[in-house]
Amino acid sequence: MIKETSLALNTRNWLPKYGETVEEAKKRTVNDFTAASLEQREAPLEERINTYIYVLDQNSQLCDKESGKRPTLRWETETDHLENTAFEAMEDWAAKDSSGNLAWFSPPSNRHRYTEARLVVLEKEATEKEILIVCRAFCLPHSENECLYIAKEIAKTSDQNTVNINAGDILRATPVSFNPPSNITWYEYLEKQISEPKIWEKVKNGNDLRNKEEAILVSEPVVEKYFDLITAAKNAHEYVLVGALMEREMARSGIIFQARGSCGISNQEALQSLRGNKGIFDTVFTNSATANYEASFNCPKCHHSIPSGYGITVCPHCGARKEDYGKCA
Repeated sequence: MIKETSLALNTRNWLPKYGETVEEAKKRTVNDFTAASLEQREAPLEERINTYIYVLDQNSQLCDKESGKRPTLRWETETDHLENTAFEAMEDWAAKDSSGNLAWFSPPSNRHRYTEARLVVLEKEATEKEILIVCRAFCLPHSENECLYIAKEIAKTSDQNTVNINAGDILRATPVSFNPPSNITWYEYLEKQISEPKIWEKVKNGNDLRNKEEAILVSEPVVEKYFDLITAAKNAHEYVLVGALMEREMARSGIIFQARGSCGISNQEALQSLRGNKGIFDTVFTNSATANYEASFNCPKCHHSIPSGYGITVCPHCGARKEDYGKCA
């Protein structure tokens, strides 16, 4: 029996949202499904780079370059709060007239059910018409302590970092700005900190961008083929089933989803583990992650909203510790 409640492909999230047309929902689904097919595939790290582009709009918000819409942020779980806080910090950085790069680390965590590290590097490109933020998401074989060490090292190159990053949850909520030396690129600088030469070679040659374009061409017809089944699903079992069908379709193109990856378990793994008992799908996969969620409260030091009910020990916004500020973290 499986204990995880997160799926790599949560097809329920791909239903059209309020004010969204079916075609807009399909386009969003293609983006999400393509990202999952890159990050969750059984492949070497250099083949799992997910590159995507944001545009900074007139309201200083990061919007998907293709759809022109800002990602929808869900504030339901502790992980949501930490990662959405990081995303808002990315928007603040993008809106500032500053040089350098930004790095966001998602360290592995048993509590958040992430089995490997993620690193997203943001690069700002200004044109006459718009400001583009090119994001590259890397999968890394690093521990939480290793992520903390690297983040602290690169943070020393910029005076824009104000939070003391000394815990995994603070790192998850706090992107780190860094300024590589002027004579090398950001990826040449990071290669000195992260010894994964095949990854950086992909970026240097622009192959990560080409891989993303190729991945879209593979995933787009799969979404088109199965989207009606997503909208017709009536329970958790049917949502898991259509996700499994999409995974199997991708396998025909040579893209195999990990059974248990950093974003959750595959839908095929869920079907295999829970076969013979359809009713249990609703128990395991229907909003179970929010079952112990209580109303948020404000940190008494920095007054940011913090989700309660998870035993958080450090405020992800200001670093205040629970023993010093009561229930602020």
